[in-house]
Amino acid sequence: EILHANLIIIDIEGFDIILSMDWMSEHDAIIDCHRKQITIGK
Repeated sequence: EILHANLIIIDIEGFDIILSMDWMSEHDAIIDCHRKQITIGK
């Protein structure tokens, strides 16, 4: 499945991508801080 997001290139060390809470809510994201993992979709 392909998920689309509008991205802006910024140079922040240690970050690959930053997704908004609105985007994550729309795509049913589940954040597991212990495993440092984000699951997208159900």
